[in-house]
Parts: sequence; C-alpha cells; structure tokens
Amino acid sequence: MTEKPRLLIVDDDSKNLHSTKRILEDLPLSIKTVLSGEEALRALVKDSYFLILMDVQMPGMDGFETTSLIRGSVNFQDIPIIFITAISKEDKHVLRGYEGGAVDYLFKPVNPVILKSKISVFLDLESKKRKLEMTIEKLEKAGEELGIKKELEFSNKELNKKNQELLVYDHMVAHDLNAPLRNIISYVSLIMESESSLDMEIESYLKHIDKNSQRARNLINGILEFSAADKSNELKEICDIRMCVDAAIDNLDSVIQEKNVQLIIGDLPGEINCVSIKVQQLFQNLISNSIKYQSDGQRPEVKIYMESQKAENEIKINVEDNGIGIPAEKLKEIFEPFKRLQSVAKFEGSGIGLATCKKIVEFHNWEIKADRLKEGTKFVIELWESESVNE
Repeated sequence: MTEKPRLLIVDDDSKNLHSTKRILEDLPLSIKTVLSGEEALRALVKDSYFLILMDVQMPGMDGFETTSLIRGSVNFQDIPIIFITAISKEDKHVLRGYEGGAVDYLFKPVNPVILKSKISVFLDLESKKRKLEMTIEKLEKAGEELGIKKELEFSNKELNKKNQELLVYDHMVAHDLNAPLRNIISYVSLIMESESSLDMEIESYLKHIDKNSQRARNLINGILEFSAADKSNELKEICDIRMCVDAAIDNLDSVIQEKNVQLIIGDLPGEINCVSIKVQQLFQNLISNSIKYQSDGQRPEVKIYMESQKAENEIKINVEDNGIGIPAEKLKEIFEPFKRLQSVAKFEGSGIGLATCKKIVEFHNWEIKADRLKEGTKFVIELWESESVNE
C-alpha cells in the first residue's frame, strides 16, 4: 500500500493545530502537528514531508527563523512552505516571508475552502512527482533488461539539460537584479518610517525612489515570467481548469477586494491536459489586466466562461471585462512584449503580462486572441477537444 504524503503543521497554539487538522481530515494525506520551530526541525529529521504550513508568530524561534534554517539545509530546502499569519498584510511583511523562502501566504482566520484548495494543488504535484519517479524506475528496469540503460539515461539527461540550464540562468539573473532593488526598497522604507522628521523635498525624492524601485522589481519579475512561460520541468497532466482559475483569483484577492471587483465565473471545460501552474499564471495575468485598465470610478467586472461549441472538437474559454478597451488597429500588437498601448503614468505595468499569456498558450499548442466589445475587451483562449478529458 502506498504511503500517504505527509503534511507538517507548525503552530504554537494547539487550538489552531486542531482546527486546521479538522479542515484537512478528508484529504488523502498524513498530518503531523508540532508546537514550535524546534519541534519542526526534529520532525524533518525523522520523516519526509511534501509541504509545511508554518505559523509566523511563535515564541522563541519564529516562523521566519525556522524557515531560514530549513532553507539552509540541502535535505529540506526544496520543501514548499506556506506561511499562516495574523500579522499585517502590508507588503513589507509579506515580502519578508517570500524572501525567506515561503511559496505562499495565508492570513488568519484561514478560509477552509482556500486552505483545502491550496493543499490540494500541492497534493496533486506530489502525486505527479511520485508517478514520474515510478515511470522512470520502470523505464530503467526495462532498459536494463534490454541492455539500453545507458542510452536511456543519456537521452533523458540531454533532453532536460538545456531546459534546466535556461531556467536556472533566468532565476540567477532575476535574483542578482532583484537583490540591490530589495536593499534600496528596504532602506527607503526604514528612512521614511523613522521618527526623524524629513524635509518635504527629501521625502518627495524618497517616495519617487521607492515607486521606481518597485516598478523596476515588477519589470524584472515580469521578464522572468515571460522567459519561463515556454519552459517547464513539469509534464503535462490532467488538471482541473476551475481549480486553476480559483487559484489565480486567490492570488489576486487583495486587489480584488480593494477594487471591489465583480467576478462572474460560468461553466468551464473541467479537466484538461496541461501544466497547471502555467494555466494559473495565464488566468492570473488576464484577470489582473482586466482589473487594471479601467476608467476612473468604474467598478471592474470580469467574466470567465466557456463558449458554446461551434465545431465538434473546439473549446473556447472567454475572459471578458468592462474596461477601457483596445483600439481595433492595436489588437494584433497587444501580445508583443513591452508593447504598451496606454501611458505608464496612468496605468502602471511592465508590458509583458499579455506577451507571457501568449507564450503560455503557445506552449500548450492552443491559441489566444483579443476582441473588442461595446464596452471592454474579450480574450478568447481556444483549445481542442483532444486536450480535454471530460467524460
């Protein structure tokens, strides 16, 4: 019998541990709970875990310090860590968590549906990882029997080498460029938050530095996403489109709440053969774009739904908004990288988001186009029935 994936939950409040465990009890996993960072480290030495839920505020060794020690170990550094915290949602706190190695943030009180959805995504990834390992093991065994083990190993390594090297290089470049920006942003924040009074002109300069540093960081991250859009170490697997859309919406929760966005999610095609993290990024970019390009005072409205099939094997997913729209003569240009149709002063952005969408779609051998609406824009993602696994 296959052993269930192990989840480690770290929280100094036993009531929180109990309630979290109750929320997740129907998922196919084994749960280990500990009350401190020290106990978490001891648990990692004894057993392997596919995911860690880490409370931030704990006496003694807090979540940040515990995560830093975990990330410093070669044996544990690849385990995904989700922070659960009741502290401020301000960027500086969230940024510290991501810089420390967290893959996501959840804020107390935790929404049970969101928590289960996120855990399910990582469970799905763990399942795929195990299947891939079993497949490789079977291939190696078959190769040994046929006397071609070395040839299989060489082909597999060469097939993945270039893709892996490109991904590593992209991350190294992004990290090296982001490092000085993080320092600038941190020091500017410290100066502006200090008790010392600042000259109004100096304060204006600092705000300008901070704004442009943030813009540069967003641009670097956008370039990294664009570069990685058509590369992946993940194999295409059966993924639930609705789950990908929900994850994208969850990641945009703060801006959705801030802008009072009206989201209308209709029928979607269900299970599709794809790389789920890329499809999540696709919808996240499209939704973010719809929210951003709005007239002053307009309440953003975003609709995501499957269009009725006109051809036997055709599936179309539409993302509609009520924004400022795109001039007809510019529709063919919007998927070009760094192609901006609006003023940077009025609408911040890198000019890479839609170009990344295009690369993700082409990676899956799908198509994407944009159409003008009477009010707003409609993006159409077209895929084929052969990609769907609906019954």
